[in-house]
Amino acid sequence: MAIKILHLIDSSGYYGTENVIITLCKQIMKTRFVPVLGCIMSEKERLPEVGVVAETYGIQVLPIFQSTKFDWWNLRKVLREQNINLIHSHGYKASVLSFLADGMKGERIIITCHLWTNETLRLNIYAFLESLIMRKAKVVVAVSDTVKTAILRMGIRRKDINVIYNGIDLRKWQKLQNFNKLQYRKKIGLKEDTIVVSLFGRLNKQKGHKFLFEAISGLNEKSIEVICSGDGPLRRELEALSNSLKVNYNVHFLGFRDDVKELLEITDIFVLPSLDEGLPMSLLEAMAMSKPVVVTPVGAIPSVITDRKNGILVQRENVSELKDALQILIKDPRLREYLGRNARETVMEKYSSEKMAAKYLDKYKEMMRCTH
Repeated sequence: MAIKILHLIDSSGYYGTENVIITLCKQIMKTRFVPVLGCIMSEKERLPEVGVVAETYGIQVLPIFQSTKFDWWNLRKVLREQNINLIHSHGYKASVLSFLADGMKGERIIITCHLWTNETLRLNIYAFLESLIMRKAKVVVAVSDTVKTAILRMGIRRKDINVIYNGIDLRKWQKLQNFNKLQYRKKIGLKEDTIVVSLFGRLNKQKGHKFLFEAISGLNEKSIEVICSGDGPLRRELEALSNSLKVNYNVHFLGFRDDVKELLEITDIFVLPSLDEGLPMSLLEAMAMSKPVVVTPVGAIPSVITDRKNGILVQRENVSELKDALQILIKDPRLREYLGRNARETVMEKYSSEKMAAKYLDKYKEMMRCTH
């Protein structure tokens, strides 16, 4: 008998968390567990990007309409009408709604905590609310040991918090064959002979774009170009910063893209100077594409990257270290190749979507045994 799992999310774009959900859903579609994507939204909104992507893979998508901030009664109706067996929440709002709609029991709720950024008082309050629900949820998952530590710091006294690392589809993320890099570079406005540095992620404070811009302002501006894929609240501020640093001709803001694989193929160096992270999917994708990476040792990244073996670690907010790392890689193509090759091997060994899905499936089976 098929078992329906509702993956619930309040999404405003297609970033790491959304990517994880779609990857997981694609994997479990091969089993007796049937994934359903629930998109929390108002009736005036269009289906978010994660819903559009889900439909292309044949995943059932359900809009969970909201008339007020925490309108849970529509979700309760959907749970009943769709015969949902388990609820997998991704994010504080999804967790709150799931808990209320399921009668405040938590017996069929699994929560994955991808990251609490705690950037504002409001986000701190939301994290606190989710932490209260975690005390009742049947299963709690953290995407890294660092995220697990953050959960424990909220006073949650349960010993069964599971760490399940994100995984990617290795069949999708590999070098493209018969791909014309030069033509693609021209297509997005890049010069023919520059080193391409990529930073993929939401344009917010967490991702540390400003440190990359400050770092490249001290390099030979003719030798490097930066492509930023993603959008967010700091776009205008970051565009103004690139102007003030006089690197605006080197930095390309591409907005939301559905050609990430192609952008990675033309990338020479992948950079993620984040202030905070869980386990970033964009990093795993770049590594799977055999790209040398320069990252900060935050979140789960130190468990993935060994400095100078499969990437380069630089301290967060340290522009000087970041500039030096870029300079070294720009001058040494052999080092870029060495790090990229080792990066691919790391992902193949530890971070496949199959391994991630197998661990989640174990949890789903365990929950179903307990609810019968």
